[in-house]
Amino acid sequence: MNVQQSRIFVAYSSLEQALVQNWSLSEIKQRITEKKSPDSTPNTESNEYKERFTAATTKLRKSRIWSDPKKRKQIEKLLAQLETLTNVE
Repeated sequence: MNVQQSRIFVAYSSLEQALVQNWSLSEIKQRITEKKSPDSTPNTESNEYKERFTAATTKLRKSRIWSDPKKRKQIEKLLAQLETLTNVE
């Protein structure tokens, strides 16, 4: 696979992911911007965590998980942990 084919594959994979996960236009724009930035930056790992967080919260907002009391309680605990982490800084 040459470089151009590799880029096309990555673009197709990203498009497929955007469709499957129902990304908003702003999420798509954000990810395009992130892809254009050089991979050699030290923030790459940080961006990956941010992408995972964004994807997870988007899924949570759109899911029916909120109607399950056990899962909702788990989410409440995780949310409390996140709030605690952000208050430490």
